[in-house]
Amino acid sequence: MKKVFLIIISLFFAIPVFAGQYEDALRSGEPVFLYMYVKNCKYCKEFNPIYEKTFNNYKGSFRFVKVDADSPYGTLLMRDLRAYYVPLVILADSKRQYMMSVLPDCLIDNACLEKELKGFLK
Repeated sequence: MKKVFLIIISLFFAIPVFAGQYEDALRSGEPVFLYMYVKNCKYCKEFNPIYEKTFNNYKGSFRFVKVDADSPYGTLLMRDLRAYYVPLVILADSKRQYMMSVLPDCLIDNACLEKELKGFLK
């Protein structure tokens, strides 16, 4: 019984370490690029190299947050965002109080994604 209690307590304190990544990024005042994914998702695997390229090209323009939608925090965040699919990319700017979701078809099309990112940063 004591071991079960210690495991539950350790999980309770471990989860908040990962919780709040998106909220913390929003509080930074920088534009945020949120990427929600699932490890076994075919489309997420297709988008991962594009995400890495986008990260390298825009790391000074966005605060990047990558969250596994199957994690406890990811599940809560998906619910809060009323999101029902992955890969999901949300661009948010707390200064302008503006948020937009990039359509899934656009994520795989590099030219479309570039256009969305540049338009968002204007």
